[in-house]
Amino acid sequence: MVFIINQNTDDLDRFEQWITPLLDHRFFKDFEPIAVEHRLIDLKRGFAGSLDAIGIYQGKTILVDLKSQKENGRPYSTDRQMGGYVGMLCDNYPKIWIDECRTVWARPGKTSVGKAQDPTRCCIAFQDAWDMFQFTRGDQF
Repeated sequence: MVFIINQNTDDLDRFEQWITPLLDHRFFKDFEPIAVEHRLIDLKRGFAGSLDAIGIYQGKTILVDLKSQKENGRPYSTDRQMGGYVGMLCDNYPKIWIDECRTVWARPGKTSVGKAQDPTRCCIAFQDAWDMFQFTRGDQF
């Protein structure tokens, strides 16, 4: 995978503890990006977002979400967010099929790649969250 990094040495020095382990991680040695920081929109629900990356890894199309954390940061579920991206991808690019989702945790001195997340389960988690949002906002709109 090729990354283009702003050559501002202040940023490189400041974030080197996160950047180097991320770029050196074996996952990204074999990851072939299709899209990075790709913007998506859901016109039916009225929201948008930018996914971090889609690419090919071990023959599968993978949706990647990058989370940067402090050294003592703990993983948490990204299923709802991933489900939102998968849904927008399906709506806007029906020929792209996501085989799995992965969350990448970048911390000072260490990068870890989460286990495969099932896109269908992520979509269900997103839909549950959306339904709850709709229920709690009442007749405001």
